[in-house]
Amino acid sequence: MNETDPMPRICASLALFSMTVTPEQMTEMLGASPTNSWHLGDRRSNRPNDPRVEKDHGWRLSTGYINTIEAEVAIRRLLELLEPIQSKITQLTTSPEVMAELAVYADVTDQQPSIHIASVMLQQIAKLNCDIDVDIIELSKD
Repeated sequence: MNETDPMPRICASLALFSMTVTPEQMTEMLGASPTNSWHLGDRRSNRPNDPRVEKDHGWRLSTGYINTIEAEVAIRRLLELLEPIQSKITQLTTSPEVMAELAVYADVTDQQPSIHIASVMLQQIAKLNCDIDVDIIELSKD
């Protein structure tokens, strides 16, 4: 994002986490490929001096960044992507071995995003048995 494009960029994703179920097993159970995935112990970064490693297996489906001021636009897009596999996600997340998180990331400079989630969308999210995380990241104007 730059000063000629002050519109926030918002991304929504659903991540599944497990200590025992691998991303390959999640992909097979869901019948859908993730945007990205990782294994327990994988390095979190390509930087050689970054010692952080993943503490669990993970599977993530993401909308990618969308130029919008409304978080609801990205969440709606994510729910559309998840709709064909929603019942399978619910089956996975009712297991104590799999946790889920719906995350919304907003990169902003001048404009702050609108965070409104319609009740019908909240009902759809509730069926996923997931936590919700919203991160607003203020980017430098330079």
